[in-house]
Amino acid sequence: MLEDGGNKPLYTGEHFVVAQHIVSNGHLYTADQSRQVDNNTIESGVAGFALMQKAGLAAFQLIQQYWPGESLYIFCGGGNNGGDGFVIATLAKQQGISAKVYFVGRAENLVHEAAAAYQMALQSGVDIQTVDNTGLSHDAFHGVLQEGLVVDALLGTGIQQRPRPMAASIINVMNNTVLPILSIDIPSGLNSDTGIAMAEVVRADKTLSFITQKRGLYLADGPKFAGQRYFDDLNAPDEVYDEIFGQSVILLDLPTLLSNVPARDKAAHKGSMGHVAVVGGEVGMSGAAILTATAAARMGAGLTTLASRAETVNALLIAQPEIMAKVMTEASDISALLAKASVVAIGPGLGQLDWAQALLSQVAACNLPQVCDADALNVLAQQHHRSESVFCDHRIITPHPGEAARLLDVSTTQVQADRIAAVQKLQNLYGGIAVLKGAGTLVCWQVHDEQHVALCPYGNAAMASGGMGDVLTGVIAGLLAQRDLSHFQAHFSLIVCLAVCLHGAAADDLAEIEGERGLLAGDLIGRIRQRLNNLT
Repeated sequence: MLEDGGNKPLYTGEHFVVAQHIVSNGHLYTADQSRQVDNNTIESGVAGFALMQKAGLAAFQLIQQYWPGESLYIFCGGGNNGGDGFVIATLAKQQGISAKVYFVGRAENLVHEAAAAYQMALQSGVDIQTVDNTGLSHDAFHGVLQEGLVVDALLGTGIQQRPRPMAASIINVMNNTVLPILSIDIPSGLNSDTGIAMAEVVRADKTLSFITQKRGLYLADGPKFAGQRYFDDLNAPDEVYDEIFGQSVILLDLPTLLSNVPARDKAAHKGSMGHVAVVGGEVGMSGAAILTATAAARMGAGLTTLASRAETVNALLIAQPEIMAKVMTEASDISALLAKASVVAIGPGLGQLDWAQALLSQVAACNLPQVCDADALNVLAQQHHRSESVFCDHRIITPHPGEAARLLDVSTTQVQADRIAAVQKLQNLYGGIAVLKGAGTLVCWQVHDEQHVALCPYGNAAMASGGMGDVLTGVIAGLLAQRDLSHFQAHFSLIVCLAVCLHGAAADDLAEIEGERGLLAGDLIGRIRQRLNNLT
């Protein structure tokens, strides 16, 4: 059971050379894909009811690990999710543990494995109370749910719309108890594909998934409702995943990514570690550009230069004297810097005036890997709306949902409603690699006309403060610049995935130590450096 997570060009020809294989901690599947894997498992020779019994046993073992001997209040629906709940109740009864089942449905409507699990629970003497419309209020459970554990086996992965009134009432009952909640497969009321809360959703303390890890646990509202995420593959054979493996979303694993980062070249010097050019810092917005430049330097770039307004340069010399500065009055002033740089990061504090648009045009025309964030994205969106060409195969864009909405000319709600579809559209339209920030940050790239999507399981609510994206931009650029990342050298997507995971994991570390309120973007930089150097 697993718990949870010289200045040579860095690309060849006109295209990024991107990774065809990402080191990961597994894959994430849609509800339809999960059902297909379940069916493949059964077709491989594992009986459906035996598979349900395995799932119930895995859940019962997790319960005994964290809540040994506690009374169980199990809310079962009429599908296979409810069948898992009946198995859990049967196992508890056999071990002399109190287990009360509240069954929201009709016994005569149960079919196949769920019907068999219901009959097994009855024959084992499990106390099963059928819940109907007369017993849905919280008052009906007053004095009952006082000690023990609530098990949510109500709706499962199939829900695509708001729960029906009876189910919604039961979800509210579970949420209004003081007891911890374990959800089976996915919290009831959460969309398994998108992570969108379909109105009423169970707020679980832990969620245990079987056979496949569900996308919705990591996207949008998923992390808020899932609690700690656990997964058990129930020993399903590898071949049951083969047919849809390429369609799944990669779940990134930072320790595995870091294990592939080579040691620093012992003959390294500043000229061999790359040169990052950071472009931004309009008057009044110098902090964003300084954060980006500082992060790039702290990642190990040999040289970092900030090209900006004179006011920003003066602030930089005080804040971080190791970073070089280039004062720009005209957009053409950047040409000499771009001729020397390995990577360019543009956007933080750039503004959207004529100066910013001219600078972005200069950068877009150069033959360098480009990391575009913040106002660079807003300018790109304006260009797209004017029907100008915005595709660039050596660009990395890093929008948050609001910026993504502008880039796609849709609402933020539409972006969040299907984040995976949104990041795929961004990559199709703008080229290169697209990073969609937020809960469950996504990275999308293309290899041989086939898109790949990876999800970062790290990060938390402490990151809800200004400047976090500026730091990420610098982390990506600083890593891209370094020539001794030999294993990653030809794999831009690996480097971007590493940067995203470092960023989120550093925030997790600091939140655990210092709490989630008051974390500043600059606080991350030192911790990211420690993580990169495996000083955990």
